[in-house]
Amino acid sequence: MFHTTFGVIRRALRRMRRAAIPCAPSDTSEDRSTPGTRRAAVTNPRRGPSTMPAALIPKEEVLARLLEVFREYGYEGASLAVLSEATGLGRSSLYHHFPGGKEEMATSVLAYLDGLLKQALYAPLETMASPNKKLGAMLAVLDEVYDGGTKACLLERLCASAGRPVIGGPLRRSFELWLTAFETLGVDAGIPRAVARSRAEDALGRIEGALVVVAGTGNKRVFARALKDVRATLLANKETVAS
Repeated sequence: MFHTTFGVIRRALRRMRRAAIPCAPSDTSEDRSTPGTRRAAVTNPRRGPSTMPAALIPKEEVLARLLEVFREYGYEGASLAVLSEATGLGRSSLYHHFPGGKEEMATSVLAYLDGLLKQALYAPLETMASPNKKLGAMLAVLDEVYDGGTKACLLERLCASAGRPVIGGPLRRSFELWLTAFETLGVDAGIPRAVARSRAEDALGRIEGALVVVAGTGNKRVFARALKDVRATLLANKETVAS
């Protein structure tokens, strides 16, 4: 069960990485096999551009591509033109999938990310492994999610738009997902809940802060140190932390 769940996460992560944002306008052409059917350009980093009928692009793939756009540009910077280009879907098709427009796209992407993180953060909690091994598994997947710190954090990018009621609520729930997972692990390890919560907040701050620093400096070692610090302090006893 443990390895099966993580296999699902890694497959989802590979889909996210394949969802590269095109730099030039997507090339669309008529599908000759079905008159009048538009085909959306799909970029494969290994094989170059290929085409797939827009109607056949799985919703999960659309969400993975939208996630990359919001992670790259933030909410305000993600114009409908960029969103359309990245997904290979025209504006009408985007509104067909997301009648609420860009706000619904953002909240749907947050829900999609939550699903990935729930598997990454909560699957280890359900195993019989030791707390330290559970923490190691959680951090290993986070390291993969953020590609060693080189991938920006979607949550941080959307914080500038947290004042929007439609986004603020889902954004807070996403952060709470992280905090509760770390807190639960601490409590399971015998740490008082108040202390576990405080350490969870510190851990999240370290990880998010490191992602911002890596984005600004390109120094991946900052993120590696942050994960190492979380591994050393989240479940440590008071004497170890103090020293």
